[in-house]
Amino acid sequence: VDVVFVRRGATPRSRDFRVTGIFDAGFDEYDSRLVYVDLWQAQRFFEQGDAVTGVEVKVRNIDRARAIGRRIERSLGSGAYHTLDWESLNHNLFTALALQKLALSFVITIIIIIAAFNVIATLVMVVLDKKREIAILKAMGASEGAILRIFLTQGMAVGAVGTGIGLALGAATCGLLMRYHFPLDAQVYLIRYVPVRPSVGEFAFTAIVALLIAMLASLVPALWASKLTPVEGLRYE
Repeated sequence: VDVVFVRRGATPRSRDFRVTGIFDAGFDEYDSRLVYVDLWQAQRFFEQGDAVTGVEVKVRNIDRARAIGRRIERSLGSGAYHTLDWESLNHNLFTALALQKLALSFVITIIIIIAAFNVIATLVMVVLDKKREIAILKAMGASEGAILRIFLTQGMAVGAVGTGIGLALGAATCGLLMRYHFPLDAQVYLIRYVPVRPSVGEFAFTAIVALLIAMLASLVPALWASKLTPVEGLRYE
């Protein structure tokens, strides 16, 4: 392959390089613009002498890359060197992803609120349908706490079934996307398919939050059922 280098105000120079391999990073921005070349040959081609224009540092925790970069700058001192972490290097991409994540979180929040109202409506209908049974239980000596626990358990059961089905569908979808990649336009999204990396922790966190929401949604109808009196329950019987 022939490489041409043009410096402002200078005559263009070119040199032939032999391609020994092709790397695939899965990121169109890198695959279309970056090449690896021997350091000594690159220094000769760019007339850099025995110098480099940058050093890439690989860290164990990518979330601490910015803090590590600031520490390196302080260690080097004199202001002659500066660091550029991976987030700053791809600032526009991560800003767009953050906006998409915010919009997606808003949509999911609306869905969760609707689901919570569905749980409330279901339990309210159950309480209305079971007024007579609640009144009989109260007349037989059942405490308000016992009635409360009955309807909380029912609400939690509804939430557990819904959460289990949702997690199963989510896991199945992740498995399918990992096996059969969903294609994307690399010129737009910079990647060729939707990357999927399931996390057991995120699944567990989702299950806990969903069950807490189901419990809170069940609390109001359960409290209402526990406050019903036998007279009110048997009034129209």
